[in-house]
Amino acid sequence: MSIKTALVTGGASGLGYEFALLLAQDSHNLILIDIDPDKLNETKTN
Repeated sequence: MSIKTALVTGGASGLGYEFALLLAQDSHNLILIDIDPDKLNETKTN
């Protein structure tokens, strides 16, 4: 089994956030990028 990693831009809100949730459910390691660092830190705790 290989390790899957996904880079998601706009990962703190909207479609990027929803896409990240789906990838996480599929056991991907995630790299999230967003222009809003506060929202990105909030997303990290979810």
